Amino acid sequence: MKRYSLIGDFYLQADSLARHKQKQVTGVFFHSLLYVIPFLPLIFLLQISLGQAALLVFALVITHVLVDSVTRRYSTFTSFLIDQSIHIGVLWGMASLFPLYLQLPASLVGIAFALLFIFKPSSVVVSRVLASLAATPSEKTQDSVHAGHKIGYLERLIILAIFDNLCLNTTKQLPNTV
Repeated sequence: MKRYSLIGDFYLQADSLARHKQKQVTGVFFHSLLYVIPFLPLIFLLQISLGQAALLVFALVITHVLVDSVTRRYSTFTSFLIDQSIHIGVLWGMASLFPLYLQLPASLVGIAFALLFIFKPSSVVVSRVLASLAATPSEKTQDSVHAGHKIGYLERLIILAIFDNLCLNTTKQLPNTV
């Protein structure tokens, strides 16, 4: 479920929406509605009644609104970690209420999760960490910020490719034991 949360919380939230969310609570509501979109196919797979599905969607939206309404006022790395931890706790609770067992190859799931994580969420984490360590705000043009994002994406793709290659080579070299 966290993969769906990554899509909803990071990929469906443009930078302009994130700024709007910080200033006005209407941004939090709009973001929370967008947040639920990736969960809809999963909810459909649960094969529950329409009423239960609507209740689950409502619960996802409301819990997201509540958490983000509280944490939106703080832009520290610690508040970001608290926000994400609460979201994970809510998702864990919902997953235990509505269990779904899908048989997907572990490598496919791992690669999909890694690809989802290395772009937007890791960029947010790095920027929050750097912002919390900065003594004064730096003066950057919009172009240099976008260039920095692209460089960061490329670096993380290279790291992932190297890591994946190392894992595959290690697996090939292991002796076949029964």
